[in-house]
Amino acid sequence: MTSADSFGAHGSLNVGDASYEIFRLSAVDGADRLRGVLTRDAMIRALQERGAEAPVLDFMTRDIPLVQPRQSLEEALRLLQEDGLPAVGVADAEGRLVGLITLENIGEIMMVNAARPQQQRPAAPPPPPQGGPWATG
Repeated sequence: MTSADSFGAHGSLNVGDASYEIFRLSAVDGADRLRGVLTRDAMIRALQERGAEAPVLDFMTRDIPLVQPRQSLEEALRLLQEDGLPAVGVADAEGRLVGLITLENIGEIMMVNAARPQQQRPAAPPPPPQGGPWATG
């Protein structure tokens, strides 16, 4: 997950400032709630169309869904793929952004896990009980 870095309580950062902070893709409000993300493609488009003074708010992707830290990665991946989103936010119980999940993040995790020697890889979780995760006995 990418750490959540604020573009300011009112999204006042311009694209020129953001271009120096390429890993700071999330825009949060004063309560650390996700307002949107600025993708690399949107940043380039903003710089080409309006220059370094273009407001981030004008080019960011809004309406990014949130998942809770304990939700499955599969759910986040489903949201990313089905909706063609650049990221899915991870928020705590109060709705504060604690991270972002992107397809790039997932790919990096897969590459790191594949590169580890077999004995260092985390154990796979046990399969759910027959009948789904809510089955009893």
